Amino acid sequence: MRPQFATLAVVIALGGPWGAVALRAAPAALESAALRVEALDDGRLAVTERDSGRVWRQVLVGGSRLEVAAAPRWSRDAGGREALTLDLQLPGFGVPPDYRAAPTLCRLEVALGETPRDVTVVLTAPPAAALHAVHYPLSFVCQEPDAQLLFPHAEGVLLPLRRDAPGFVALPYVDIYGGIGCYTACFGLLNLARGDGVLCAFDSPELAAFEMVDTVLDGTSLQLPRLVWRASKQRFDRPRSVTFTFSAAGGYVALAKDYQRHFRRWGFAKTLQEKSLGNPEVAKLAGAPVLWVVGPGDDVLHVAEALRADGVERAVINIGSPWWNKPQDFAAGLARMATVIEAIRGLGFIVSRYDQYRDTNPALEGRSLYHQINWEVFPAAAVIDATGKPLPGWEAPGIIMNPLVGLQLAARRLPAELQTHRFNGRFVDCVGTCVFWEGEDWSAAHPLDTYQARTAREDLLKLVAGQGLVVGTEGGIDCLLPNLHWLETPMSLVRWTAASLPAPGWTPAELKPEYAINLDPRRRIPFYSLVHHAEVVSTWRWEDAFNRLPEHWQTKSLFSLLYGAPPLFFVDRAAFDRDRARIVQTIQEVCGWGRQVAFAEMLAHRVITADAQVQETGFADGRAVVVNFGPEPFTLSDGRTVAARGYLIAALTPGNGPAPAPLAGER
Repeated sequence: MRPQFATLAVVIALGGPWGAVALRAAPAALESAALRVEALDDGRLAVTERDSGRVWRQVLVGGSRLEVAAAPRWSRDAGGREALTLDLQLPGFGVPPDYRAAPTLCRLEVALGETPRDVTVVLTAPPAAALHAVHYPLSFVCQEPDAQLLFPHAEGVLLPLRRDAPGFVALPYVDIYGGIGCYTACFGLLNLARGDGVLCAFDSPELAAFEMVDTVLDGTSLQLPRLVWRASKQRFDRPRSVTFTFSAAGGYVALAKDYQRHFRRWGFAKTLQEKSLGNPEVAKLAGAPVLWVVGPGDDVLHVAEALRADGVERAVINIGSPWWNKPQDFAAGLARMATVIEAIRGLGFIVSRYDQYRDTNPALEGRSLYHQINWEVFPAAAVIDATGKPLPGWEAPGIIMNPLVGLQLAARRLPAELQTHRFNGRFVDCVGTCVFWEGEDWSAAHPLDTYQARTAREDLLKLVAGQGLVVGTEGGIDCLLPNLHWLETPMSLVRWTAASLPAPGWTPAELKPEYAINLDPRRRIPFYSLVHHAEVVSTWRWEDAFNRLPEHWQTKSLFSLLYGAPPLFFVDRAAFDRDRARIVQTIQEVCGWGRQVAFAEMLAHRVITADAQVQETGFADGRAVVVNFGPEPFTLSDGRTVAARGYLIAALTPGNGPAPAPLAGER
C-alpha cells in the first residue's frame, strides 16, 4: 500500500558532506495501514500501532548525547520511497589507539519498508572522515518497561530489561555475527504477557553491533540497546541500514517469522531439500547424530562399526586427530586413515575431519597439532591492523590469516587431498563464529576490507561445498548458510556454557553456576530453529557434548527432541565403550524423531505451563512434540499424559498444518 502523507511543499537545499540535495519540509507523519511514524523535534521517532493504539517511542540511551542539526524534511530513499530525512549529531569514535569521541554529523533516512509493519532507517556518515564507529543512541520502548530482550545468541535466550527483575543478566557489548554475540542479524524487544514486540533487523550486518546501556526511565533502572556501526578500514564508505518491524501479537515466534522474511528478502535462504538436490549425501544428515572421535584410524573405525552393529543407520563421524596439519610426520597414520574413510562411507555414514583457514601458526615441536595449522603461510599471510601489527589468533604465537589467502590455500589443498582421502564431509572451523571485520587487512601485500573478508569466507564455504562435501562449521553466522549443511554449537548458549571447560571433551567437569542459563527452559527459546530449521541441521558444542556432564544428559535429550536437533558426542575409544549403551539409546530415541522433522520448517513454539517446564514445538509436516522438563507427569487438555522428564509425539495445533500420520511408540 502506498503511504499517505500530509505535507507542506517547501523546498530547501542542503549542502554539507553529501552535496546539495533538494528536500521539502517535514510531513506530519509517515503512514501505512498498520503504523503511523512521527519524527519528533529532538530527532527521536514515535511509532503508533493503528490496531492496538500502542505507541513505541524512542528514548535516549544512558548518557548518550544527540543533537538535531536540521529539522526533519522530505526526501526519497535509494528505492524511490518517500522518506523523512533527519540530520543528527551522533556519538562518533575516532581511530585507534585513543578512539577519541566526537559528535559526527550523520544523515538518517526513515521510510516505510516492505510491509506495512516495517520501518527502515538508513544512516550515512561522512565518507571522508576517519572514524572507528558511530553510535545510534536511541532505543524503542513501549509504554511499560516490563519487557524482555530477545537475544539471538546461538538458539536464542530471553533476558529481562529491568535490573531488579528476577533472572536479570548484564549484557554489555554484542557483535552482530560473533561467536558469543548474535548468530542472526537482529535482536528484539518484546512484552511476553501482551505478545507485542519490535524486531531490529540489520540489513547491513557486517560491521553492526549493539551494547546494552544502563538507562533510567520513569524511575526504573533498565538496560536498553544502543546500536553501533563500525567503519570499514576507518571509513564509512557506504550507508548502514536497519529495519524495525513492529508486531502486535505472537511474541518471539512472530518476530522469528518476521526475521525469516527479511532473510529471504536478502537472498540467503536455501533449504536442505534444495541443497540435497545438488549433493545427495546431504540427505544422510536427516536423523544423524554427530560424533567427534579422537584417536588413530582403527579407533575411529571401531566406533563407527559399533554404532552400525547396534542399529544406527546414519551418523556424522568427525575425525578429531588433526594429523593433516603435519602430514610429513604422520604418513603411516594418514595412509591407514584413507582405508578407514572408505570403510566408514561403506557403512552409509558421513565421514568428515577438522579443518581451519582462520589462523596461521608456526610449526613448533611440542605444541598441539591444532596450533600448528596452516604453518606453510606463517607469518606472511597475517592480517595486519591499522597500527602495523599482526592480529593475534586464538593462541600465541598464532595470528589471524588473511581470509583471501586462506581461500587460496584451501583451493590448493582440497582437490589434491580428496584424491587420496575420499571424505564426504568437512568441518571448517572458525567461519561461523568469527566477526568479518577481523579480516580487515592493512598490509601492502594483500589488503582487504571488511566486505571483501566476508566475501572470501563465503567463497571458502562455496569452494568446500563444491567438492561434493557435506559442510559443517562451529557457530551459525546465518548469511553463510547457503553453503553450509550442519552446525556445531547453536544448541549450546556459548556465552553461558561449557566453553571454558578443560580438554579433552569427554572428561567429567564441574558444573559452573552460569551454566544453568544454558539449560533453563524459562530462558531459552528456539529462535534460530524457528527461522532456519529447514535450512541447516544444528547441534551442541563439542565441550557441551551429552557425555561431558552426564547429570544433564536427559535434559539435553529433551531439548534436542523439542528443537528437532541431533545429539552430539565427543569421545575416544575408551569413552565410547564406557557409554556405548546410553549413546545408542539416545540416538535411537532422539534421532528417530529427528529423522521425521529434520528438514522441515519449525512453525510454532509455545510454553504450556507457567514455569515453562512443559513446552511444544510444531513443524511444517504437521507433527509436533510436547516435552516435559519437570519432575512430575503432566496431563494435557486432551487427557494424554506426558511423563516426567519425558515427551509425547502429537499433532500440530489445528490450523497450523496438516494432521500427521499416527506414530507408534509415543512416550
